[in-house]
Amino acid sequence: MTALMGAEAAVDRVQIVRFFGRFDCLIEPALVDHLSALENPEERAEAVLQEMGEVPFYLTLAAFREAAERLERRRSGDHPDEAAPADDGTSHELEAARKAALAKMLSLVYDPHSKQVDDEAEDDTDEGDEAATKRAPWEVDPDAPIVVNRPSTWRPVAADYAPDIKVLQDVTGNSTCEGTTDDFHRYFKARFHQMERLLKKRRELANALPVEKVSTGGPREVAMIGMVTENRLTPNGHRILQLEDETGMAPLLVANNERTDPQLMVAAGLLVPDEVIGVIGRKTAKGDLVIVEDIIRPDIPFNTERRHAEVPLAAAFLSDIHVGSDLFLEKNFHQVIKWLNGETGNSREREMAGRIKYLVLPGDMVDGIGIYPGQDKHLKVGDIYDQYSYLSRLLESLPDHLEVIVQPGNHDAVRPIEPQPAFDKDVTEKFDPVNATFIGNPAVLSLDGVRVLSYHGCSLMDFATAVQGLEHHDPLPIMEEMLKCRHMAPIYGQSTPLAPEHKDYMVIETIPELFVTGHVHTFDTREYRGVQMMNCSTWQAQTDYQKMLNFKPDPCRLPIFDLKHLKATHMDFTMGMDFSFGAGEA
Repeated sequence: MTALMGAEAAVDRVQIVRFFGRFDCLIEPALVDHLSALENPEERAEAVLQEMGEVPFYLTLAAFREAAERLERRRSGDHPDEAAPADDGTSHELEAARKAALAKMLSLVYDPHSKQVDDEAEDDTDEGDEAATKRAPWEVDPDAPIVVNRPSTWRPVAADYAPDIKVLQDVTGNSTCEGTTDDFHRYFKARFHQMERLLKKRRELANALPVEKVSTGGPREVAMIGMVTENRLTPNGHRILQLEDETGMAPLLVANNERTDPQLMVAAGLLVPDEVIGVIGRKTAKGDLVIVEDIIRPDIPFNTERRHAEVPLAAAFLSDIHVGSDLFLEKNFHQVIKWLNGETGNSREREMAGRIKYLVLPGDMVDGIGIYPGQDKHLKVGDIYDQYSYLSRLLESLPDHLEVIVQPGNHDAVRPIEPQPAFDKDVTEKFDPVNATFIGNPAVLSLDGVRVLSYHGCSLMDFATAVQGLEHHDPLPIMEEMLKCRHMAPIYGQSTPLAPEHKDYMVIETIPELFVTGHVHTFDTREYRGVQMMNCSTWQAQTDYQKMLNFKPDPCRLPIFDLKHLKATHMDFTMGMDFSFGAGEA
């Protein structure tokens, strides 16, 4: 198979994609081809990015060449600004395409803006508001924990129960890949067979044929399982797919005519590259093409048994805290700590706080170092280990009965390639005063018997850019697509770098009661086929770059999941002491 057997050629291209992935920049496939033909492609790319001044969300080959030409003219002593070439309309088209791509990815949370953006913002602010645009210093002494005044009459229910945490799946301690060609072969084969086992549980695919047998003979009516290596529309509105397994490739046609179920065309449009699916169809008279009659994804089966905790406990989720950033919402975070100690809120809210046994941190706990160009200008704590120490001092003020579960994200001090292992000792030792369990990203947990799939969520970007109609600022439809294809990051070679492990830890083999993500700085929750989906909030204020894109994050909301009744709710800390309590969909 091309995807399974052509790994050697992909390795060099992966290095290029990984380089841009460090800055969360998507690049056009044609640009990958262009750079892979150059000597020292990363050095060349770095020089061009510096010339551009800021890293775009989506970089095309044309835009890259334009910046490269500008760089060459400047190095040769020419000054293009003095004699700009005539506009033939191409630059306007490029700019429109660039803005469209940026708008599509506007939930990305980084702040790689130029000083020009700050200057423009100040120009629109009169002197009376100037102080409001300046970022405030730390509100408290960073060397001191939060002072809480826990009421003597507060009796948290969670203190009566011992913690019950089991890690069901995690790459930590199990990583075996070295990045060799053989690793890539094994990775794609492992993914295919993991997905094949899930699909063969479907009655329609129990007797699916290998692709080779479909192509060379066999019955007219066929069922097969394969990896999607091509998905495109024809000028007549038909959709051409190519399916591949270890035995060969088969072209498929989803016909756009009155005999085709419109929902089949919709389903075909949602398929993403490298996804493994089942297909029911019939071969043409010549046998060289399969007309698709049904597309089968592994999906979440109906009536899946849901596990409930036997104890009246709950879990809360603090994602994307970004300690170290000058936009960390410290005062609001303090209110969370105080509420969890029973110090604030009405009687009903304090009762809820007392039932929270687990506090899960699904990634981006700190802002990190060197995540994007110019990040040092936006840090209050410039050393990443000091950032973790500061967060630990905040968490040290949590009540003793609370168990903290710590997971990395793309801003944290672990490898950027997913799946990410848990933190090394140099980070975990910073949390010695905290009751902390450290897990990888993603990980499947059991909390008092309730299965929780926790994933920071970097691949939300890949889905949003690959599928029309999916948007970063609305993550739940993307999470639903992940559940349907039973994979959190099926697309290989885009902005989410994937390690060629000998098992694909991004496959959703265990059906959870709760599926949690973060990354996109917004809060929402709803259910899909018995699985509660929850995207976590953030504790970082709106960045200047987000303002430029008119993207408003949804900060300071604490998602809560009732482990006994499998209900989702949240606490709103956006107004300091002005609490509100609302139930999410269940």
